[in-house]
Amino acid sequence: DIFSQINHKYAIEYRDELIASYLKKMEVENLFDIGPDNCTLLLKSKGLGLKVSGIDVANKAIDISDKFNLNVIQLSIHDLVNYKDLGQFYKDYNIPIDNSKTNAISCLNIIHGNWEDVKLKRNLLDFIFHNADEVVITCYENELREIVKNYDIKSYSRLHHYNDIKVSKKYATLLQYGTSFNKKTRVIEKVFSKF
Repeated sequence: DIFSQINHKYAIEYRDELIASYLKKMEVENLFDIGPDNCTLLLKSKGLGLKVSGIDVANKAIDISDKFNLNVIQLSIHDLVNYKDLGQFYKDYNIPIDNSKTNAISCLNIIHGNWEDVKLKRNLLDFIFHNADEVVITCYENELREIVKNYDIKSYSRLHHYNDIKVSKKYATLLQYGTSFNKKTRVIEKVFSKF
């Protein structure tokens, strides 16, 4: 219904504002967003002074990008993972970003879940961890453990409203529709993570 759509929109905007503020605090200079959808994370990050870019297959994302000069290229994940170096991607698409600065890659609501093409998922994760100084992803707890092990991650943190709140999978799904956090939640399944 219309109220769910409105709540969903504001929940995503708030999430993206939280992430953009975090990236700014971490002194990230460049953000590359894989699948920016409505481009709210890119808009919020650009508003805080980050250089932004990304890829998406949806015309809507490209139209928003063109309107606000967000450097989103219409490209599939299949095509992206053929690039081993993000700097080469920037050169090929004439994106004026200095890849020697601190880079973050975000990949929200894409990594988690079962992929038919497991190799493509692995290639995407390889691309992300090869090219980013900071990573922001959504994933399930078991995927997080696997990523930490496979990429020899020494430290990571969960990004959410309050430091002492744990989020259940069911509750995290509700959060996408604007439900507030409360201190009654217990188990982490879906998290925002910074590596």
